[in-house]
Amino acid sequence: MDKVELRWGGMNYKKNLISGYKIDTKLNIYKISQAGKNKKIKSEKIGKIDGNEFCYLINETQAIFLKVQALKVFADSSNFIEFINPELNSTARAIWNAKFKTFGSKEFRNLFTKLNSLIIKNKEIYLKKGENPSNTVK
Repeated sequence: MDKVELRWGGMNYKKNLISGYKIDTKLNIYKISQAGKNKKIKSEKIGKIDGNEFCYLINETQAIFLKVQALKVFADSSNFIEFINPELNSTARAIWNAKFKTFGSKEFRNLFTKLNSLIIKNKEIYLKKGENPSNTVK
């Protein structure tokens, strides 16, 4: 698992915006965004993650994707978690309506909260004044 990536964030389909975060196997944390018809995802390195914490999050993410194998609920505003493993040519993505707490999205919502807590606990490093992980896409 040399090049695994874990991404999470929010999407606004009306405005065609994506905003969130990404962690890679080099333990770097990036802020990511995509706007309009531009398919390229912009990324800005904002910090590092502990190796043990990264392994825990990767293992938990894989377990949740095995347990809940399909979650794709599009809405004007949706949240997502994406696990990318290029070595296996594999991408798993869960998408759910950000406004509702449904039974099917429970595991992913809990993981989303854990992932956001990485950013929140280091907010003085990772976030601009007045910003938080849950308000980056509206």
